[in-house]
This record gives sequence, structure tokens and C-alpha cells, in this order.
Amino acid sequence: LKASGALNRPKYSDVKTPQDVAKKIIEAIPEDNPVVEGLTVNGPGFIMSRVKKEFLETWVQDLLVRGAPCKPHLEGKTRRRSPPPSSSSQGEETKEEEEVVVVDFSSPNIAKEMHVGHLRSTIIGESVCRILEYLDRMVLRVNHVGDWGTQFGMLIQYLKEEYPDFQNGDEGM
Repeated sequence: LKASGALNRPKYSDVKTPQDVAKKIIEAIPEDNPVVEGLTVNGPGFIMSRVKKEFLETWVQDLLVRGAPCKPHLEGKTRRRSPPPSSSSQGEETKEEEEVVVVDFSSPNIAKEMHVGHLRSTIIGESVCRILEYLDRMVLRVNHVGDWGTQFGMLIQYLKEEYPDFQNGDEGM
């Protein structure tokens, strides 16, 4: 999704580019936050950061001592299992209440060479899916290949050149 409408609002008159948006985000993060440091804007508006050593040490130590954290309870629809037949529902049908999340990632253009950007997108998309599944969301992964126009155009051109009388019943095909 690309939208530039938010940049045209009077409240954000000093924000003209994605780099400006990234700078505003960095400005909103307090210097004394316990998690990240070294926030910088890179390239077309990417925010680069490092996780603070102290935060990682504390988190890993806590993980080793207490074990894996419990799943957070989130508001909204999650995958809820129907109660077993022997429960107190006494024949009442319970339907699963599901919130379906669709994650579309990678989408390489098959008319062009694959590159590391496709791999990055796939890894990020799969990571998002796993996090959502951990939080009991029903996840649909959509990984479609893009632009087929060139391939079909070339195929149609080939067929026209090799079989010009195809529509007239040319048996040479």
C-alpha cells in the first residue's frame, strides 16, 4: 500500500518525504528508552537501530531463569476450540470464532531476475505469520508471483508468428 495523503495534512506540514517521517518517528522515541539505541535514518526512509545490550542480557537471563513467557491475551477474535462433547454444554453447538489475517509477501516479478530483496521479504513475511500464529490467529499466507504480462505477450507473439492461420483451422499446430 502506498499513500502520500497523510503527508499533505497541515499538522505535518514539515513532513515532505519518507525520510522526514522516519526522523519524526525517531524524535518520538525517548532517549532513555530501555530497548533500542543508535536510531538513524537510512536510504529512502528506513529506520536503523540496535537493541541495547543491557536489555538483551536481562531478557535472556529472565528467559533462562523463568522459561518461555506466556502468550499474551489479546482482545479480538482468536482460534477458540469448541468444548469437548462431555463438557457442560450438553449438546449446544459451539462455533469457532476466528480472526483471519492474510499476509501477502515476496511477490517476485517473474519477468525479472530474483534478488536478495525477494528473500528478505519472504523471511519477514514468514516471521510475521509465525508471530500471528503464536498469538492464535488464523493466518493465510499469500505468496503470489507478479507481472505475467511480458510472458503472455511473448507467447501470443510467438503463436501469431509461427501459426498465423490458427483461427482458420491450420492443422500445422
